Amino acid sequence: MRHVRQIILDGLGILLILAAPFLGILPGPGGILVFAAGLWLLGHNHGWAKRWLEKTKQKSLNLVDSFFVNNPLVQALYDLVAVLLIILGVYILDTRSGTIPITFASLFNVLGLSVILGNRKRLQRLTKYLSELTSTKK
Repeated sequence: MRHVRQIILDGLGILLILAAPFLGILPGPGGILVFAAGLWLLGHNHGWAKRWLEKTKQKSLNLVDSFFVNNPLVQALYDLVAVLLIILGVYILDTRSGTIPITFASLFNVLGLSVILGNRKRLQRLTKYLSELTSTKK
């Protein structure tokens, strides 16, 4: 039974990694998340995948720390840019139709939301709060 589980996890992981480039053309970070999910599945049975995923995770956290500096003026500027991106995305969705405008509107909204969550370590605080909330319910 263990071998069947390994084959299923490896097969799903490889399938997700192969599907990631095709999902990368869609608005948002879909391809990156699907690729990471494939690595996570492969990491259950293979140490190289687990190490690669951990290394990538650490480098992305370092990149976020270097991008979102701890300067109040820069943080305020990031928040302003993020709000403007979201407003632009909503405006495009409201006034335009067609595939290309919707793609750009989705891109602006995802970028704005990403900047809002990354700035001032909001995403880290939110995940910490949610983990504390779920641990107290158990």
